[in-house]
Amino acid sequence: MASVVREALFGPSVVSDAGFAAWRAVVAFPGSPREAAMYWGHGSRFGLMPLADGVVNWYASLPTSAASEAGSQLARHFEDWPPVVRAAINATPPSDIRVDRIQVSPTLPLWSRGCVTLLGDARTQ
Repeated sequence: MASVVREALFGPSVVSDAGFAAWRAVVAFPGSPREAAMYWGHGSRFGLMPLADGVVNWYASLPTSAASEAGSQLARHFEDWPPVVRAAINATPPSDIRVDRIQVSPTLPLWSRGCVTLLGDARTQ
């Protein structure tokens, strides 16, 4: 489903596949980093954001061709990455991992109409 506010302000738009998917989870993770960290390599990214003592929000992005990977398969994809990356994935039950294909919309020439300004353009599926 497209962004309701964007459609109300500017009408429907065509979205296209961005070529990658995102895996995300929030998990109790003892020993999690105290500062946010992002790792890049081989067309993939992995980020960690501490939320509270022992709780971390993590995300991974990989090319869309890997969109069926989850849990241990995802950990295998990141097996050569820093140990904290695999540990965060392995600490997460597969049912708690959300996977979304990322889509993009054409850039708008204006972000405001009347007294309403579009500050983000989130879409739901």
